Amino acid sequence: MRFFKLIWEVHKVLGIALGVVLLLASVTGFLLLVKRDWPWLIPPTAAGRAAPLDAVLPLPRVIESAVAAGHPDLRSADDVDRVDFRPKDHVFKVVASRGNFEVQVDASTGIVLSTGVRRTDLIESLHDGRAFGAFVHGTLAPASAIGLGLLVITGYAVWLWPKLARRRRKRGHQHRTTAQ
Repeated sequence: MRFFKLIWEVHKVLGIALGVVLLLASVTGFLLLVKRDWPWLIPPTAAGRAAPLDAVLPLPRVIESAVAAGHPDLRSADDVDRVDFRPKDHVFKVVASRGNFEVQVDASTGIVLSTGVRRTDLIESLHDGRAFGAFVHGTLAPASAIGLGLLVITGYAVWLWPKLARRRRKRGHQHRTTAQ
């Protein structure tokens, strides 16, 4: 019975300690799952003018067009975090390194098709712990993942242990009754 109490205590302490982490991970995970359905999370991908792939503008030209849109978080190529190319839509998404901002540029004309805020980048950094610093992301987040695994294992043990004990007692009682 002492082992059961130890498992119960471990489960209780992990549950209390990791409850906030689990809540944050589940809420942000849900938002990341539905990001394409809710335009306020991520701007919908605009459609560029259809053209052959050899008509795609070079990257420096795409970045120039995005910078020309005049957003304060995107003043030069140094402010660019990444450029995503969507061949199906024939559009480049130029993402700023600060401010969770993007500019969508037509891949063949260089015309700015849309600008918008990317809230998913912030949500993703909350989800994986980057928003709280390198220590949280590199140490506490992996430790929390291991802790959540232990929470599941101890939860099953706490749930299953009484059932097995009841079954054992019932068999012992039946065995004693038939032996008499």
